[in-house]
Formats: sequence, C-alpha cells, structure tokens
Amino acid sequence: MRSSIITYLDNNKPSGFSVSQNLPFEQNGSALYLQNLKTLYVDQPLTEQEPLYDTLDDSPIVSETTIVNIYVVTDAKVLPTDYDSMVTVVKASKDISTITGYTSKRVNVTTSYVAGDQLLTQFEVRYSKIT
Repeated sequence: MRSSIITYLDNNKPSGFSVSQNLPFEQNGSALYLQNLKTLYVDQPLTEQEPLYDTLDDSPIVSETTIVNIYVVTDAKVLPTDYDSMVTVVKASKDISTITGYTSKRVNVTTSYVAGDQLLTQFEVRYSKIT
C-alpha cells in the first residue's frame, strides 16, 4: 500500500515538490519532513480493528481500517504557488486503482505551525472494510 501511494505521488506531484522513499523518522532530534521542505513523506500503514457484531458461532464481524499518514512542510510566510495542487493530488491518493477491497476511502487533512514559520500539512488516508 505504501509503495503504491509513493508511486502515485511521484508520478503526479506538482512542480516544486518531491516525494521521499524514506520513512518520516527522526534524525538529530527532529523529523525528516521538518528538515526537508516541500518533500512528501509517506509513513507505514497502521491497521485498526473494531468489532461490529458478535455472532453465535464465535466469528465476529469486524471493521478494519488501514491508516496511512503523509507529511509535508512548507514555508508558512510564502506558500508555494502549487500548494493547493499538491493538496488536491495527495487527497486523490485515496482513489488509487491498485488499492482494492475497501468499502470506504477518505482523507483527513490537518495543518499546524511548527518551528515558528513552517506549515506542517498532515494527510490521514483511511481505507476501511468489513471482515
């Protein structure tokens, strides 16, 4: 799933932005996405399961959600001209044709200011299915 998202973003990224193959780990006390402006970082998928119904034969029906976080930091004083295009492209990553079998696909976008004058944009791509 992570590699499909990276490939999609790499093929569709707006000019001025890049896509890293690295995970968004910390190096020298700060996350890589804070050190490399206008670089998209895709994290490892996280899976959550929540029981929906218990059945008499002890095989419950479960809602399973896979979450992939994507991070990018830009200069908050002067946003890149293609910032809105980048947001649109990343949000569209939920609809990648190679990621199948999910009944619900959605994206949550949050922004916050870090290091004074940097804008952190975090995308939480959520794929859900019933198992």
